Amino acid sequence: MFDSINTFLREWSKSNDDRAKLQHTYFALAIAVLLIAGLASLVNTDLGQALLMLSATLAALFFANAVTWALLQSFVLLRFNRSRSAKK
Repeated sequence: MFDSINTFLREWSKSNDDRAKLQHTYFALAIAVLLIAGLASLVNTDLGQALLMLSATLAALFFANAVTWALLQSFVLLRFNRSRSAKK
């Protein structure tokens, strides 16, 4: 079982760039904390609400990072690549 997880993580690391890895991590953490918040709220309401806020913060980071990378890609990196290819 650990070998299959290790193989999956290696393939995932090879097939994704750093931005995609960061986005996947934010999403996975937000979902995991959300599930833990639901379970924790059955025992302690205040802890569940605090974890829910953490999950919401991670989700906001996910969307902010997506917007930032989209703007950077469209306005900066595309123009940089065009100017580099025009110089060749």
